[in-house]
Amino acid sequence: MESEKIKDGIFQKIFSLFPKSAKAAWEFHRQNGSYPRKEKFAWLAAQEFPEDANRQNSCVEQCLGKFQKEARELVGRAEEVAGAGQMLAGLFGRVPLYVASVNPQEELDFLICQRGWRNWFAGCYGNPPFPKEQALVAIAVKEQINRRELLLIGDSPGDREAAEKAGSHVWIREKGNLPGAWKNGKDLAEKLSKVFAGA
Repeated sequence: MESEKIKDGIFQKIFSLFPKSAKAAWEFHRQNGSYPRKEKFAWLAAQEFPEDANRQNSCVEQCLGKFQKEARELVGRAEEVAGAGQMLAGLFGRVPLYVASVNPQEELDFLICQRGWRNWFAGCYGNPPFPKEQALVAIAVKEQINRRELLLIGDSPGDREAAEKAGSHVWIREKGNLPGAWKNGKDLAEKLSKVFAGA
């Protein structure tokens, strides 16, 4: 789903409620895109209420609630990455497909079901409780394969880091001429078909 700009907008809206820390919180978010949102809000709360753990916890919970409400409403209607649905349909049954996301598990399950994509995936791993590195390890165990046989298709430096830590392959969206760089679902499907042809 083309959800990054939507989520950025939600973060900005919530950060704006805390003018003292809004700019710094935005920078923290941009520099740590793959962090779970709870960690980003915990960082914000620590800036706002450095001496009061109870207010920090309350702030985090309120921010999480606001984010989830808006995300379900807005991300659920986000456009899909061009050609993604077609690509998934083409891969279904050829290889096991999984989702590893920074969205919390409950929210991820909701969004996947809302899209009608649930049956395409052998499993969905949200964070919490599964950081992407742990999700890759869990998938390898479930499929009884070496982690080097996994390919993470992602769109952020955090995805590359997770794959490297897990010892898996990774293709990142629109990163110049790096191996596996991709632009959209059609482009990705063509790259994958070449991999299958050479297998």
